Amino acid sequence: MSSTSRFASCLVACNIYVSASQKTILLDLLKQAQRSAEPVVVVHAFCDLVYNRSSFHLAGTAQGIAHVASQLASTAIQQLRATAAANTNTTTHAEISCDSASSNTTINAHPHVGSVDHIAVMPLQQGHDYDDDDGSKKPITSASTMTMTTTDADFTPKTASGWAALQIGQSLREKVAQDEKKNLLQVYYYGTATADNTPLATVRRDRTKFFQSVGSLTTTDLIPSQPSSEITTVGAPLEFAENYNLRCICSNKSQVQSLTRYLRERDGGLPGVEALTLPYGDVNKYEVACNLLKPTIASADDIWIRAQAWQQQQQSSNVIIERGYRVGTTAEECLQVWKSVQLNQEARVLHDSEVKERLEGYIQS
Repeated sequence: MSSTSRFASCLVACNIYVSASQKTILLDLLKQAQRSAEPVVVVHAFCDLVYNRSSFHLAGTAQGIAHVASQLASTAIQQLRATAAANTNTTTHAEISCDSASSNTTINAHPHVGSVDHIAVMPLQQGHDYDDDDGSKKPITSASTMTMTTTDADFTPKTASGWAALQIGQSLREKVAQDEKKNLLQVYYYGTATADNTPLATVRRDRTKFFQSVGSLTTTDLIPSQPSSEITTVGAPLEFAENYNLRCICSNKSQVQSLTRYLRERDGGLPGVEALTLPYGDVNKYEVACNLLKPTIASADDIWIRAQAWQQQQQSSNVIIERGYRVGTTAEECLQVWKSVQLNQEARVLHDSEVKERLEGYIQS
């Protein structure tokens, strides 16, 4: 059986991150995804007004995900470009905010590289996701010299999630090129969508300005200008990756950065945890944004426990860890929702309604 036909029916999850918080755009994107005839369900949708960043979390077959994700992403790019074209430089902050945050909301830029910043496809069926010639199902390991091209023309992914990620990237480029009459989208792949499993962090550091894009948003950032070229990262981590943030109040950013280092793996913290310190809204508010690349080994609960241990070690009480919260879903939640809506239209309608209601709550909060 070919990898294409084998992977098409495998269950995968997909996170689509959009650099926007406008209510009309987000609800339109949600409606589009929920009305798709493809075997895909929107498990969760999230909006962070302060970061002007939203996400859609899907589960379904690899082929269905490839179709729905590429369509949602291309629509997001089209609508954000149309919004940019329709607004002039005299648009006021209040006029911009009436469709999203209140006029007194402080908005910070979450690191990003484009209108659709990142699309991640993740496995939901460990053991069924690999297609190795020798049947060993060995995880792919990083090469010492990483291939940094967009993708290899003759590369065949070894995972369903990697296959779906390539399908999404290729389809998205075609859709944007068709709509704009020329190719204005650069796709950078990572994970099992590349021949050497290039990490997302490496792509972001070496090929984009992701880590240099932190700071306060201006009025023109809220309604982005039409770029000469869009950039998006599309890929597939080896495991289901989770996102967990810690909200902190502190007058000294360096102390929050100390917590960040205490949590992340590369500084001796929890295995598989990446972490970044970001300003959040008002002065003296920060977030430690965590990616959990191995949530079965280091979970969100483990991050919270370690953060509390760090706080107890501090000689001063200048850092208040206000709360921890999850952004997105877990593999278990995706599988549970997927199973609950299969062949049960009433359950599907109820679930879709709840997802929409939660998203509206995030937008209005």
